[in-house]
Amino acid sequence: MQRCHGAGAADNPAMIVPKIGAQDRDYLVMALRAYRDDRRDNSAMHRMSLPYSDAVIESLAAVYAARAAK
Repeated sequence: MQRCHGAGAADNPAMIVPKIGAQDRDYLVMALRAYRDDRRDNSAMHRMSLPYSDAVIESLAAVYAARAAK
């Protein structure tokens, strides 16, 4: 996720990625589970999140929720 949502990602005009720093933790958990379970349309996010357990998703959501908005 750092590659797409980290520093400098917004500088790449070929990619349209949401800013997820400081996003609500519960929203991030819901979104990641939806991508993983193929209930939200984004094939790249689906493929990336397939191996994520609920514990990994909750950890990632906590990390990004704690970051400052950029």
